[in-house]
Amino acid sequence: MLVKQTVDVYSVNIINYLANNNIKARNETLYQDLLKEEIAQILSCIIILTQSKRHPNEWQNIINFFSELELLDENSKIEEYVRVENEVNNLIASFADRIKNISEYEIFSDSIDYLLERMSYDKLSGLFFEYRNKSYFDKIISEFKRLLWDEYLEINDWGVAIDNFNGEDSIPVMTIHKSKGLEYEVVFFIGLEDSAFWNFTKQPEEDKCTFFVALSRAKMRVDFTFCKGRQTKFADKQSNSKINELYDMLLKTGLVEVI
Repeated sequence: MLVKQTVDVYSVNIINYLANNNIKARNETLYQDLLKEEIAQILSCIIILTQSKRHPNEWQNIINFFSELELLDENSKIEEYVRVENEVNNLIASFADRIKNISEYEIFSDSIDYLLERMSYDKLSGLFFEYRNKSYFDKIISEFKRLLWDEYLEINDWGVAIDNFNGEDSIPVMTIHKSKGLEYEVVFFIGLEDSAFWNFTKQPEEDKCTFFVALSRAKMRVDFTFCKGRQTKFADKQSNSKINELYDMLLKTGLVEVI
């Protein structure tokens, strides 16, 4: 689902309705940038590996990461790789014990810090240039802890919590800007309304480009919605008279069904 701006204003009722019907959807804006972070992906892999099922891809990713962290290469002895693998095994087992059946955020936070200490901030910042900014690194870790803990509190199961955190089987809701470069089979654009494109009369070409970004995210189908009674900070009632040009462009294609 896409919105022009302010995800919560346009989607909170939809997200709640879907949740009541056992369909997951979320404000992807809160997660999207974080999920791209190397350290978030590493920590996610470790948490996945604490679960009982085998996860060969995550295991290989973590082994590769720790080998790189230890500066191992093709010239390193096989014993060094075995040592790293054993240390990773022990680290995951120890971390799994720490987070098993916990009920306090402080324990979870300390457990994540335990992982980070074992990795070493100096080594991480040497491997990933962007983390040389300690304030930025700390911000990423804080966001990771908060969002994952919120997922765990809802379900009390780390396997499900990490899947939910990573957006498995969930409908992402995001702004058009955040959707650039992404594609989906079906897209629902929420709020093709004047107040969403509140500056259309001053910047019609720019807003048309934004509109076509939304339109082109869909591979098979795109639905645009309009709600006359939607309340936003710009208006209590909605119209589409100011952006009627967008509606006309859709209708002229002959491919649009108006419901």
